[in-house]
Amino acid sequence: MATLLYEGALINSGYSLKDPASFSKKFYRLFNGALGIDKDAQVEDIEIDLTAEDLEEDKPKKSESATEETADLDEEFA
Repeated sequence: MATLLYEGALINSGYSLKDPASFSKKFYRLFNGALGIDKDAQVEDIEIDLTAEDLEEDKPKKSESATEETADLDEEFA
């Protein structure tokens, strides 16, 4: 647990780890244990069918106020 906390602090501080795979393995073992997931639990593959329409719906829409602010900035710096 101490090693996991130390390595997490390194990552949080912007450092890289010598063995990130080992960190991930320890992290997920702890995380899964906290959630009560058995270490030998099978992972189910799922398939998601997305259409172009679905992808368009997920794009953030630009608000009118953001467009107005951009226009104001353009005039100010012109």
